[in-house]
Amino acid sequence: MKLKKGALELSVNSIVVLIIAVVVLGLILTFIYSTFGNVSTSIEERIGNEPEAAEPGGDEPITLSRETIITHISDQEVMKVGIYNPSTGSWTGTSIDISCPGATGIVLDKQFNGKNLVSGEFLTGTLLFKVGAVSPQKYLCSAKSTSNITCVGTAGNPHADCVVCTAGSPACKQQLSTGYSKDIVIEVQK
Repeated sequence: MKLKKGALELSVNSIVVLIIAVVVLGLILTFIYSTFGNVSTSIEERIGNEPEAAEPGGDEPITLSRETIITHISDQEVMKVGIYNPSTGSWTGTSIDISCPGATGIVLDKQFNGKNLVSGEFLTGTLLFKVGAVSPQKYLCSAKSTSNITCVGTAGNPHADCVVCTAGSPACKQQLSTGYSKDIVIEVQK
């Protein structure tokens, strides 16, 4: 009979250990979800709270939700952008990039790219960028749009949107700056 009682105690001990393991696993999963779930929720909330960029048009082909951003090192910033195509041709693969001379630590995490834009229409999108290891100061940055522009013309008479077409080719496709940019002041504080 003693053997049966020992077997019963082992069984109860096993159940207690199993219950403790499930509780610890639950606590670990709750901690992970609350830690990383809040990060994505925070970004989504920030995108939702960011004001829309004004509607772009012929007089202002690029519009931004903010033209001055005050931030800190290691912060992520959200900005909404609008791009208008005032040319006579369609743009494919339209993208926007932010460049900050002297601040290589300001990097786009999520770009606005790969969009098609018909003549006379506009698109809006969201940029997400991270401020890395840069000196605390004000930076004059630029949001520039580029696009794949299909040129119809000849080498001597290229389409107005293109710099040059290949000799002998009636059409060419080039990744060009659309020539449109908008200045942004990014102030990095300590």
